[in-house]
Amino acid sequence: MKRFLPAALLAALPFAYAQPLKLDVFEKLKKRASNVVDLNLTKDLLSLGMSFLGNDRSVDAAKIKKLAEGLNGIQIRSLEFDKEGDFSNKDVQELIEEMAGKGWNLVISADEKKEGETSRIWIMSGSNGEVGGMRIMSAEPKELTVIEINGKVRLEDLKNLSGLGIPSNITSEHGQSG
Repeated sequence: MKRFLPAALLAALPFAYAQPLKLDVFEKLKKRASNVVDLNLTKDLLSLGMSFLGNDRSVDAAKIKKLAEGLNGIQIRSLEFDKEGDFSNKDVQELIEEMAGKGWNLVISADEKKEGETSRIWIMSGSNGEVGGMRIMSAEPKELTVIEINGKVRLEDLKNLSGLGIPSNITSEHGQSG
């Protein structure tokens, strides 16, 4: 047992310094929003969801179960506003700063100034071709959305979901073949 402890600690290291999102900006802006989505799926809830696929032996169910095995949680926060200007660029920048916490690597940054849209995607590196987590932020003139996926996600498992409406080229951008 003692010889496996160092390996276990090393495997958990990428997750040790990942701070959970507080999303103070969302709490501040909630009262101005016309629509609020606040979804928090813990590992237990994800497991419960997978239990509904229990006897389903289809290929699709197996792919979904395989992907969900390593997930520790999914958090989705979205605010929709009736008019533009209900949140500021400063709010968006505060959100970006929080999401770019220690251990998170910015992989996509897109600013469409004409449309007033800002998008960011961060990943946390894992081991053995796995992604340790993903954070996605999208700001549009009347909508602000954040998604955080915690846990191990293998790019191969994402590729296997291509038949379920997820583009197969998602992994080819990361040097995976198939």
